[in-house]
Amino acid sequence: MTSLVHPPARDQVKALTQWTAGDLVIVVVGASAGGVEALSNLFWNLPCTNSITFFVVLHLSPHRQSQLPAILARTGRLPAEHPLDGEKIKPGRIYVAPPDFHLIVGNGVVRLDHGPKEHHLRPSIDRLFWSAAQAYEHRVVGVLLSGLLYDGVAGLKEIRWHGGLAIVQDPDEAGFKQLPQYALAVVDVDFCLPVAQIRDLVMKLPNLAHCENVKPNSTRTGHLDLGDNR
Repeated sequence: MTSLVHPPARDQVKALTQWTAGDLVIVVVGASAGGVEALSNLFWNLPCTNSITFFVVLHLSPHRQSQLPAILARTGRLPAEHPLDGEKIKPGRIYVAPPDFHLIVGNGVVRLDHGPKEHHLRPSIDRLFWSAAQAYEHRVVGVLLSGLLYDGVAGLKEIRWHGGLAIVQDPDEAGFKQLPQYALAVVDVDFCLPVAQIRDLVMKLPNLAHCENVKPNSTRTGHLDLGDNR
């Protein structure tokens, strides 16, 4: 893959195993066109977890009430909600950006911001990704799914710079390929996978701390060998 600005070199195995056991993993997810289907598949049948918290930005009309929390809550066992500004981050939750507000990850809290639009968008995927990278650094996993244009690509690069993992949906699977394709062209992503494999990988990450036989293969193959640590 090519990258316009190369992040610091690092080994994928190290990136997968750098968490300390018990760390809360912060997973930030962005999507636009085609995102409801991709997000529903990502959260399909997810079990309860005390090790991961999810934050989601989906580009929607600011003038309509979002039904996304209800949709995602029905797909698995994790509660999904629009958070309140200043709410403490809880493990095992899916926090969804409300219409016309940026979703910001702070140190231990969720913030909602009605500040300027990014790329003419509010909420912005980039704002979510940037805030998470700055607050949680290597404990962040950034996931870009189906969509148009490029919101989220700069934020995914920021996550990589801070030592987090960058994951992109396989464009061949995405309903809209432009966003994943642009991310692959600009960011040295760690994994490019179908959504079902992204789901499996994310749920296994908290159990991979200090495991030695994790064997990431080429990010373009869509395959990850987790050895016996399943």
